[in-house]
Amino acid sequence: IQITGNLLECIRKYDNGKKIMFFPHMERDCLYEEAATCIYWQKDDIEKIVDQMVRYREKGYPVHNGLMCGGFIVREHNNETIINAMNTWHEEYTNGSIRDQISLPYSLWKNKCEYSLINENYYDNLYFKAEKHVK
Repeated sequence: IQITGNLLECIRKYDNGKKIMFFPHMERDCLYEEAATCIYWQKDDIEKIVDQMVRYREKGYPVHNGLMCGGFIVREHNNETIINAMNTWHEEYTNGSIRDQISLPYSLWKNKCEYSLINENYYDNLYFKAEKHVK
């Protein structure tokens, strides 16, 4: 990421009192669809992804519950809910698929962690330029 604008202005503009903020995923709004895309493009071990999706469904994680970009996160680091959600995210990433976008929405949901969205395009905004990544 190359900073090109005032990040504080971005944060202030989209802050709605939640303790964590992300850019939305620009193509999908569902971790199950993201998982299917990762399987299609062979971005991780298929068995790991499928096992993780089966587990999320069994736990009741809903479809189309949001998907966000994890490359730019604004968060209140000392908030207990945020700490718990980030610890869950780390556990899910460590024990499941390496595709962090799959486990992030689940981790937030599991910890009842509400979030704000920066209603901008992650790759084309006034605040930074992000390089598209391959994996």
